[in-house]
Amino acid sequence: MDETLQKHVEACGDNNKRKALVLPASRGDAVTVRALAEQNIYTVFSNEETALMVAAERGHESMVRVLVGLSAQVDAIDSDLLQTALTRAASNGHVSTVRALVELSAQVDAVNSRGQTVLMLAASEGA
Repeated sequence: MDETLQKHVEACGDNNKRKALVLPASRGDAVTVRALAEQNIYTVFSNEETALMVAAERGHESMVRVLVGLSAQVDAIDSDLLQTALTRAASNGHVSTVRALVELSAQVDAVNSRGQTVLMLAASEGA
């Protein structure tokens, strides 16, 4: 791992493998995400917030495509709110990101902890 990436991973603290990928994904930084993926630093936790969820929530459509291309679990569910990347994108009104996730085979009948479907979340945001 090059020195810049190593510093980035170390700066993320105790849970650095998870944070190392989530932080650049949240900013839409595809260069850093790809470089970390080359070093086998992935977010694979199914019960926690993933880099894909964060990118979808912030409407980073291109980052969503990058992460799924790097084998991100498109239907991973966080254990607290039972949200997926698709429900997060829909609840924030990110139409292009919702479309991308559907194209990438995201489960369209996902329901969050409040019993809200993707369609309900999108409608509430005027999408």
